Amino acid sequence: MKGKLICYTLGKADPTVRSLFKRELNGYKDVSNNGKYQYKREGLLHKIRHKMPIRSVIIVEAKDKNKVTRLLSKYKAKYHVFSIDINPNELRT
Repeated sequence: MKGKLICYTLGKADPTVRSLFKRELNGYKDVSNNGKYQYKREGLLHKIRHKMPIRSVIIVEAKDKNKVTRLLSKYKAKYHVFSIDINPNELRT
């Protein structure tokens, strides 16, 4: 199966921007009313099949490349995309 390997960096973005990017990419746990209620907010990677072998590298199916690159462009990240062949069983949702 054809896949895309995306390497990215946020450069010298401030910690607030990095945190917002991480939340939008990976999701987060939201707590309200002094911890009485907890909500899981899903990120982009919860909606697509992917693999993150190391930090700042994402492997996705070729059809999902634009979703990831749009998010990276939104946060002004520098990225490079490479075409690869991957076993579909190695990707997870």
